[in-house]
Amino acid sequence: MTARSLPLAFAVLCAAATLQAQEPAAPSQHAWRVQGGGGVRYAVPMTTMSGYFGYGTGLAASLRAFRTGSPLRLVGDIEYLHFGDHTVYRPYNGTGPAVAITSAADIMLLGVGPALALRAGGFDGVLQVGAGGAYTHSAAQTAIGTSPQNQRGNTYTTFTWQLQGGVAVGLRLAATERAPRLELSGRVVHAGTTAFLREYNLPVGVISGLYANPTPYAPTFALAALTVTAPL
Repeated sequence: MTARSLPLAFAVLCAAATLQAQEPAAPSQHAWRVQGGGGVRYAVPMTTMSGYFGYGTGLAASLRAFRTGSPLRLVGDIEYLHFGDHTVYRPYNGTGPAVAITSAADIMLLGVGPALALRAGGFDGVLQVGAGGAYTHSAAQTAIGTSPQNQRGNTYTTFTWQLQGGVAVGLRLAATERAPRLELSGRVVHAGTTAFLREYNLPVGVISGLYANPTPYAPTFALAALTVTAPL
């Protein structure tokens, strides 16, 4: 190689290195894929909560993370639920005259957790658990008889923990791995002690009348969810 050819050879090597650096890297066979979306929710109170509330409806924002070739997934949801006015009649302090209790609540759930999936073609079955926080803003009105003194109401706000678990069935809406996904799931949500009004702890003053003090309990409800996600 002559001295004149050295600059030319150096230029060729530089060009080859540049082209190689510009070639896209092959995708990892085990890379995580993330989908985001949202959906609608339907809640049915259980245990103690079922004695004071009707059904709830709501909306959600969702994230789903999948790892190619692995049954492990990650599930995250922010869910808003509204339980409308529902009136029940309970004996005052468990034995006294009937108390009319009208309850309503707005509940915000933030949850994340792992899931295991079994795939069959475009379908998958998922077993999932999760944990997070629950923010509850509840309102309640009480009435005993017809006296205005015994017709009172109040609102209560609580932030606590929540645990949940359930199953889901998913369907890819196209043949590709990155296709949007439709998911139908059922879960049970159990939250920490929350301020709700019951027929207990309702003192009555001679002049002031009824005091609407809450008797907290830990709410539990079933949650049906329809969610659609697409690649981010």
